[in-house]
Amino acid sequence: ILQKNINIELISNESASLYSGLKDLSLKSTILNVQVNSIICLSKILKYLKSQFCVNDLISDFCSISTINSAVALSILGIFQNILKYAEKKIDSKIVALELVPYLLKNTQTIEFNQNQLEMYFKIIDKFIALIKEKTISHKETINKGMPSINLPTVFQVATLKPEIKNFDLIGFLSF
Repeated sequence: ILQKNINIELISNESASLYSGLKDLSLKSTILNVQVNSIICLSKILKYLKSQFCVNDLISDFCSISTINSAVALSILGIFQNILKYAEKKIDSKIVALELVPYLLKNTQTIEFNQNQLEMYFKIIDKFIALIKEKTISHKETINKGMPSINLPTVFQVATLKPEIKNFDLIGFLSF
């Protein structure tokens, strides 16, 4: 057990030192193999860097990569998948909704994927949409817990209202 923990700590320290170099290569390289391999390497070390990188900045950085190459797009998809796997709690749902999902959807229309790749792409998009839904609902429930409840009239109470209020024409009132 001690040896395993030492190895994980060593890997974590080495990964932290590799992170910035791999990120720069991933974002700035114009050589296809270098870019794809650096993205894959960065993706693989994310599990050791859980607390040492800003997830939302990384998402924004990789959403800024414009590509028509399926290898680059799939390696970027892999990094997003690993971010979801290893740092889901740190992901801001607004970044996912406003940057990540539109970026991934755009890639499905502009990059030539085979059917299996496209299906994999949409599965990941579905996971991110589920994350947006889960975090948004959770956030709204948290906000609503602190708000006082509003007592709405029951059906009986509505029936006992004055006739002019019962016959109030909301549609006519709102029409222009």
